[in-house]
Amino acid sequence: MWLAVMAGIGGLLMGGVLNQVAMRWDSRFGALGRSPAATKPRHYLSGQLAAPVVYVISAASLGLVAELVPLLFFVSILLVIVQTDLAERIIPDRIVLIGVVGLLLLRLWSQPLPYWNYILAALIGSGVLLVIGIVGERLLGKETMGGGDVKLYIVIGLMLGIKLTLLSLFVASLIGLLVTVVLRLAGRGAYGELVPFGPYIAVGAWCAYLWGEGWLHGYLAWVSRMFSVG
Repeated sequence: MWLAVMAGIGGLLMGGVLNQVAMRWDSRFGALGRSPAATKPRHYLSGQLAAPVVYVISAASLGLVAELVPLLFFVSILLVIVQTDLAERIIPDRIVLIGVVGLLLLRLWSQPLPYWNYILAALIGSGVLLVIGIVGERLLGKETMGGGDVKLYIVIGLMLGIKLTLLSLFVASLIGLLVTVVLRLAGRGAYGELVPFGPYIAVGAWCAYLWGEGWLHGYLAWVSRMFSVG
């Protein structure tokens, strides 16, 4: 209980800090990243409120273990890129670089998987997204996947490992598809016009890390039962 409380307090404090970091890439706030509260877009308030929730769920799911430090660092990076992508449709290289360097160092300390697995996951995740972007651009004649999304998967691979990185791609795509259908049914435009892909990637990666193993075990058990019945 005390860990969740501490994580919630940390999330409340970090939410404002992460917002200030993200606002440096928001052209509406000028060079200092500041603006009167009345003009602040709603998603910044949502992000500040989301931080303690994400921190608490992360801490409650893992407990007081070494892996909690990389996870909280990881979700902090995700919270920043969600804000920058919503505001300006960019995932800053500087934030990605901080995430890559930070996780390369943290993975020397906490390694639930072999170190090579994380390195390979970073290459596979970003590579798969790069291929999807190239194929999509060839088929549709326009950019379908931003370079920032591809680079972000280097960070995700270093956190999740190969198996969960691939799962996160599926989860992010599924979330994006569901949101697209809802937006189209509501008559609010086509995919990508309102929400860029970065937030879907962030949510998909976080969910895959926390619950992906359980989802995979459940799916494999279901497949096994299906074949057994057959």
